[in-house]
Amino acid sequence: MNKIITFLALSTLMLASCKRDLQFEDPNKLTYEEYLKLPGAAVKVGSGAVIGVMNTVLNGATGVHVLCMADQITATNRYLEFWDFAQEPRLAIKNADTYGGYGAIADYWAGFAQANLDANAILLQIRAGEPIKDANGVDRTSDSKIAAYFAKGLANGYLGALYDRGVVVNGASADVPTFSDYPDSYKKMVENGVAYMDSAISAANAAATFNFNFIPGLTINKTQFVAWCNGMAARMMASVPRDNAEAVALGASWWNKVYDYANAGLSTDLIYSYANESVYPGTLDWAIYLLGDGAGYLPVDIKVPHLVDRTGNYPNYYPAAPTVLAPVQTDDARFSVYFGYTPNFGFLRADRNRGLFTNYKRNRWDNPDNFLAVPGAISPFWQAEETTLLKAEAKLMAGDAAAAAALLNSPSYSRKALGNLPNVAANAADLKKALHWEYAVCIDAASGPLPPFAFMRRHNLLIGGTATELPVPLQQMKVVGGNAYTFGGKANAGAKEGKFNEVTTAANVGWKLSQ
Repeated sequence: MNKIITFLALSTLMLASCKRDLQFEDPNKLTYEEYLKLPGAAVKVGSGAVIGVMNTVLNGATGVHVLCMADQITATNRYLEFWDFAQEPRLAIKNADTYGGYGAIADYWAGFAQANLDANAILLQIRAGEPIKDANGVDRTSDSKIAAYFAKGLANGYLGALYDRGVVVNGASADVPTFSDYPDSYKKMVENGVAYMDSAISAANAAATFNFNFIPGLTINKTQFVAWCNGMAARMMASVPRDNAEAVALGASWWNKVYDYANAGLSTDLIYSYANESVYPGTLDWAIYLLGDGAGYLPVDIKVPHLVDRTGNYPNYYPAAPTVLAPVQTDDARFSVYFGYTPNFGFLRADRNRGLFTNYKRNRWDNPDNFLAVPGAISPFWQAEETTLLKAEAKLMAGDAAAAAALLNSPSYSRKALGNLPNVAANAADLKKALHWEYAVCIDAASGPLPPFAFMRRHNLLIGGTATELPVPLQQMKVVGGNAYTFGGKANAGAKEGKFNEVTTAANVGWKLSQ
């Protein structure tokens, strides 16, 4: 691969500069380059890149904001301004570093930038012909290259999947490029991320030995790793379009490529067992946390029971007091396993919009500690259901509804095997409804917040006024002398305010009309 360095943003460059400047501030401290030459240091940096990028993919509290935008989580909680992202009518994102919810857009950027910086350092050392050895002198150059490509692939691809723009700079050194903006489109960022995933796959396949032990608690062989990379590439490619018109315009060749990646993806779950100081599935952890009264701290949005209701009577907005909804009637046997009913409302406040209320909490992935950052707590890095969903959707978008229906109706897929649901008809409307159902019930908050949000975005299912992408954080705009900008708000529904003429705020044609 000729692309050696890809900087996600000037924040990455600033981080690198700060580390180099330590030699002038304190001669007793090591520069970044000097540190990397210590025994085992580069391997630690490579592990940090992998752990960092996965922690950002799975995210923490700021991933809650995205799931609120996707109506998987509901909230009236002002902590980190969760409520602003669940509120209806939808609000514009506040791109200000004094705002309590600023982390919703800043944390993703920072996490991917740091992972990219660490991966760059590894690749530069390898390109310079310097082997990477662990603290015992064992050569880990091949494994470290694979780890760096993996980290850069996810960092670049996710930046494009979430933000409206970035910057790709190709070169053979870490010299700071000169530019005055973030000129590269979200699509170009995703394509660059997928190219790095291809490099990770190629490097893994070519490796005489394989040891991806960069995440404590994760055991993965070469075959699983390659499949995981393919699945991530499919997820990122599918996450490019900001609305359905753009998804259609990408064409059959694009969606056939999504299918090919997904078809080479994992056919079984990749389950992670938490180890100390390792990857923390933070968003999922927030989503499963239960309060003393049995309600969820950040409970399941009413969208989910509404989708699975078999009577056609379950509302899409919670009714006014004193009504308390009874349990939903559904034919999906998975629903009562993955979710639980409670008449209690926990922290939901009626004075902040009772229409946001719900009676459902999450049971799946919970444990007696009510916490996923404890040794042995399990969570998914990848779900086999997502592989099937990506394949089915890709077939649908490429014009083969029959093949899409066959995938969802397979006796081995959980919709039939666990849900005992009837067959999905081979037409676009029924298939889209079934796919939305599956993302809401099976994928939910697991594997990070991107999959359900991106699915809804590319099928015009977001509530009108929801931002379709995140703006570059204010502090990053200041770096290039730019000003804050933002997306979202019901008054802006359907707006195309992006640098690349994309839809930046969802039109009011979503799964339900805006309040």
